Amino acid sequence: MNLKSLYYFKELTTDMNMTKTANRLFISQQTLSNHILRLEEYYGVKLFDRSHKLSLTNAGSYLLTFATDVLRKEKELQDIFVDIKNQSKGLFRFGASPLRTELTLPYILPQFSERYPDIEISLTTENSVSLQNRVLKGDLDLAMLVYRHPHSAIDASLIYRDQIYLCIPQSLIQKHYPTKWKLLIERSREGASVANFSKLSYLLPSTENLLGEVASQCFQEAAYAPKIYMTYKYASLASTIAHHQLAACFMTSLHLSSIRNQLASDLCIFPLLYKRKWVYHDLHLITIKNKYLPQYIKHFTKRLLPVYFKDKILICFTYNSHQ
Repeated sequence: MNLKSLYYFKELTTDMNMTKTANRLFISQQTLSNHILRLEEYYGVKLFDRSHKLSLTNAGSYLLTFATDVLRKEKELQDIFVDIKNQSKGLFRFGASPLRTELTLPYILPQFSERYPDIEISLTTENSVSLQNRVLKGDLDLAMLVYRHPHSAIDASLIYRDQIYLCIPQSLIQKHYPTKWKLLIERSREGASVANFSKLSYLLPSTENLLGEVASQCFQEAAYAPKIYMTYKYASLASTIAHHQLAACFMTSLHLSSIRNQLASDLCIFPLLYKRKWVYHDLHLITIKNKYLPQYIKHFTKRLLPVYFKDKILICFTYNSHQ
């Protein structure tokens, strides 16, 4: 048994597909298969059920827990030795959503790479739920995500309260509420409830997106099922639909800030209300509790807050009539 075999085993459990894992790791299927066979011979048990679709046996599940813990501790040991030797070589595994990655990393990486030119960065771009699971499994050192479901094994630091807005083209409000559209807009300046816009069609985030969870709570409070124009997984589609005046949608301040020059001139951007309060995505940096963080990760973390969230402070969006 060696660490490489454990690593290949753990990676195979992610895909449960020899071809996919081998291609992703840039090794041959035979090499991957040999490492799995060595582990099975070493422990004298079968780790995978190969009768139909590849799946873990009971012994394989126990080994996965063991491998996750061992590989995490070995990575931490490497990081400790890097700091002891005062060297700047290492692997930094960071995760964030595609949108947050695009908004933050361009401001951080130039200075970070200048200071730590030999640090390899492995970037994972997924939704918050997937990223949190990857941190728990030891696949990521640090993740930036919406932390709505706390876990006892995670350390989390709040870095930004990303406000959520209800975005509606004015033309849609006029079309569906021809006699009271001005009143609706005026009432929604300081906060809008979906209860007041039940006639509209909505572009909704999928259940894989935590913004979809927020939207669902709002519609439950309003006691109606919305007309769904389309569902989506990632946020970039929302701005396109809103720009073409096709449906109402939900966007965060970070998203709106990134596309402020592309917004349709008649787009009404109202602070979303839930239980009569503004709604936020609380953005956190998370790691496994008690995890050793090398100096380069601490430096990255310190740069993230001042470089982006303070120096690039976001404007507060409210509706502004263009008529």
